[in-house]
Amino acid sequence: VPALADRRAAAYAERLLRVRAEAVARTETIRASNSGQQAAWQQAADEGLLDLEATRQVWIITGDALTCPVCRAIPILNPDGVPLGGQFKSSVGSLTGPPAHPGGCRCALGLEFHDVTA
Repeated sequence: VPALADRRAAAYAERLLRVRAEAVARTETIRASNSGQQAAWQQAADEGLLDLEATRQVWIITGDALTCPVCRAIPILNPDGVPLGGQFKSSVGSLTGPPAHPGGCRCALGLEFHDVTA
C-alpha cells in the first residue's frame, strides 16, 4: 500500500507541475505579445504614424463567463483608456498591459483614436 500511495503522490505532483508550467508559459506568452504590440505602436509614433495626442490604449476583455472580476473592471476603471506607455488602474495595482494575473488572463490591448481638433 505505501508503494501505491507513493505512485499516486508522484503522479499528482507531476500533474501539478504540468499545470504550473502551462500557466507560466501562457502568462509569459501573453505578456510578450502585448509588449511587442506596444513596442510596434511606439515605433509607429516615433516615425510620426501615430498622433500621441489622439491615440489611447484600451484594455480589451473577452467578456464571457470565464473573464475574472479583475479583468472585467479594468475597462470600467479606465473608460478613456491610457496614453501610449501609460498605466492602467486595476484592483491589483497599476498595469502597463495584460496579463493582469497569471494563468488565465485572455486580455489584449487595442488603440482608440480621438479627435483632438475640437
